Amino acid sequence: MHSHTSSLFHYTRQRENLVSILKYGLYPNYCEELFIGIAGNEVVGIPMVSFCDIPIMRVQDFCDRYGKFAIAFSKEWALEKAVNPIFYVQSPDLSRTLLFFRSVEKHFASIYKDGQGNMANAINILDQKQLKILTDFVRLVQTKYANDTLQGFTKPYQIMKDGKLQINYVENEWRYILKETKGVKWLVGKDAYDQWRGDRKKKKPKAPEEILKMKLTFTVDDVTHIITQNEEDTMKLIQDIRKLKFFCDQGFTDEDKYKLVNKIISFEKIENDF
Repeated sequence: MHSHTSSLFHYTRQRENLVSILKYGLYPNYCEELFIGIAGNEVVGIPMVSFCDIPIMRVQDFCDRYGKFAIAFSKEWALEKAVNPIFYVQSPDLSRTLLFFRSVEKHFASIYKDGQGNMANAINILDQKQLKILTDFVRLVQTKYANDTLQGFTKPYQIMKDGKLQINYVENEWRYILKETKGVKWLVGKDAYDQWRGDRKKKKPKAPEEILKMKLTFTVDDVTHIITQNEEDTMKLIQDIRKLKFFCDQGFTDEDKYKLVNKIISFEKIENDF
């Protein structure tokens, strides 16, 4: 049995979420990740869309973690969209290496900032002192970009969650992440994430508008499978698709609807027939 699929699956917990994805695309949102920080374990909220390439016959073991509905895309589409498999870290040497590069970033940040934590609006490139400030700023931007890339695509091999050991490695996760820019911010630290997240018993809030603008879109041909929980949900989803007026903010023809409906299969049918 293959350990990876030729498609990437994005899981969700409700049929209505699938319909929304078909209508508008995949919106990034903050996901809570745990990293080894300078002063211990560090919570970071990273704006992303997560996928996996776990074979359908294996994913039943993870439905409680992911949800029992899914939409799958070709890996060709994923690679064009800069979706990337993540790097699972267990070795202390690797963790220390990531911490070292974060310390380099903090070093450059401390050099270039003025007393108010800001850089001067104008730099006189003929002034050697000011030119050094500009050089340090460029180094800071470079190291931050590199560190965000490493951290965004890195995950601990295993973590303790709800008092139980959870092996992350078996998730076969891929990610589309948004790096920090003027309009996109990461939530660094548990307090920052908790303030945004609010009550954990309630649905996760929407991401800020700057993040929502960076959504992933696709065509009907990019979709390889749509997975429902059971045959009853399949019939409901077929009706939902027939009623759709547009697909990923674009027109939606009867031929497109027919092609999409033919890509639906339920976990119930997979369990009974495969």
